[in-house]
Amino acid sequence: MREEVSEYTFPTDLWYGEGEVSVEFPENWTVEKYDMKGHKASTISKEDIRKAIEDPIGSRPIEEDAEGADSAVILFDDMTRPTDPKKVAPLVLEKLEEAGVPEDSIRFIMAQGAHRTHSRYDFAKKLGEDIIDNYPVFPHNPFHNCVRIDTTSFGTPVEINADFMDCDYKIGIGSIIPHPQCGYGGGGKIVVPGVSSMETIRKNHLLSITPRGELTSDAGWGCCDSNTHKQDVEEMVNMSGLDFKIDFLLNCKGQMTDIFSGDPIEEHNKGIRKAKKHYKTKKAKSVDIVIANAYCKANEAGLVISQVEDTLKKSGGTITSSY
Repeated sequence: MREEVSEYTFPTDLWYGEGEVSVEFPENWTVEKYDMKGHKASTISKEDIRKAIEDPIGSRPIEEDAEGADSAVILFDDMTRPTDPKKVAPLVLEKLEEAGVPEDSIRFIMAQGAHRTHSRYDFAKKLGEDIIDNYPVFPHNPFHNCVRIDTTSFGTPVEINADFMDCDYKIGIGSIIPHPQCGYGGGGKIVVPGVSSMETIRKNHLLSITPRGELTSDAGWGCCDSNTHKQDVEEMVNMSGLDFKIDFLLNCKGQMTDIFSGDPIEEHNKGIRKAKKHYKTKKAKSVDIVIANAYCKANEAGLVISQVEDTLKKSGGTITSSY
């Protein structure tokens, strides 16, 4: 959505204060604001979350699907994602209890892939004090404790977190947002790279990079058709035995607006169809200055710059990234 403005306020510091930065522009400037289509979408209700969990896509409900399991693991994404797992994790635990999974056999793993390690402080923000006081919660380590399962048809070694693989029933909680290589995050990416070895992560990511260091023709933001990076992830997810995935769409404040749950591949593909409309954003053309907000991706501000550099005049311009 395009709109002319004289001042704009950016949300900042997701998870670490959640502040705002306001920018006032000179009166003689023509300033246009471009928001994604779903930027003002309402936060999803508890009732809608429950309905989606109890009526999943391509899967039986958790309380039926997990029946007979002696242990369960719940993956959740790290601080580079706005997903708020504590709004759905208690319901997941309720369903596992209904299935008869022993409470003392349930664990949580932060699926941080090769990102920095995290602490109790981060776990509390994501899961809430009650869960981290009563369940084992720990971060994934891509350099240690991964077991070799198989090799994909693309030649990627499948090496997954042993504590994840040890559990009978496996659940993931994440979000679907545009991704520079896989097209969209979410789905099986909670496993790869989420709880994979460094070698698995490296080989999978190289599938979308040419020898010259450029993206392959089938990869890129929002590109999912015939995307070998995505196909490789899906093969590994099937091998890993991820049983149930919960994914959310997000608005510009990082709030969860839509939910998709069930079979990790089916729910993801359905979520992507909605995401293509939800995140659609018109681009400016031939401008002097771009101010872009990294927000939850402040640790990877370069991704934001890559999205807007082609909007500048051919003679050059300025990009400022807000976080």
